[in-house]
Amino acid sequence: MKAYFKLLAWFVQFANLSPDDFIKLPKDEIVEMVQAFCDKWSDEGKKEYGFERYEGSAELFEG
Repeated sequence: MKAYFKLLAWFVQFANLSPDDFIKLPKDEIVEMVQAFCDKWSDEGKKEYGFERYEGSAELFEG
């Protein structure tokens, strides 16, 4: 459960909103913000582990 709250804290910091303000947003805005947050962290993880070097390398083996 602690991980959930930590992730929520990171998200509202990323969104520059308080949790109270966040829950007042329209659903479509929430969806966009959550997607942007997930995309950011996905990209950060790829950079941290060096995955960006291998993106597109599957085409090298297709044939």
